[in-house]
Amino acid sequence: VYDYLLTFEHEVNLVWNAPWSILNVTYIFARYLPFIMIGMIGISSPFLILLSKDFPNLLKVYLSEKGSLLIGVGAAEAVVTIRTWAVCGRRRWLGIVLSFYFIGNWVGVVIVTSRFLDSMEFGLQKPLHPILHGCLITSANSNLLIIDWGLLFVFDAGMSNTVYIQ
Repeated sequence: VYDYLLTFEHEVNLVWNAPWSILNVTYIFARYLPFIMIGMIGISSPFLILLSKDFPNLLKVYLSEKGSLLIGVGAAEAVVTIRTWAVCGRRRWLGIVLSFYFIGNWVGVVIVTSRFLDSMEFGLQKPLHPILHGCLITSANSNLLIIDWGLLFVFDAGMSNTVYIQ
């Protein structure tokens, strides 16, 4: 929140008052999706408690939240890719290379994340109250999560190195 408050005036001048483009929309989407996600989680958490005995519905809610998070991270990485291209002089060949780098990395992230989510198993928590039940992730393939973070690290390191080299 502090970062949002510090940079909001610049954001209004440079993004909101600029001619609208796909970059503006992607930036705004990536910038404000966390607030939407926090709202969705806050609204859905009480329903998760009520749905905890209904695993198919619980899984749908959980996966939709995680899918939204994945889309948000993808939008943020797209903004990083476009910024890198702009900082490096907007060269056509570099734009093509960075686009393929982004798409290749992001396809890997989506595949690994999908496999990680498929590996998750849920179980009921001992009720704290007769009405309130809880659901926990009982197991998942954590190696896939490590690969996921590794792919994102490699992507961001590649973007940083591209700027450094230029």
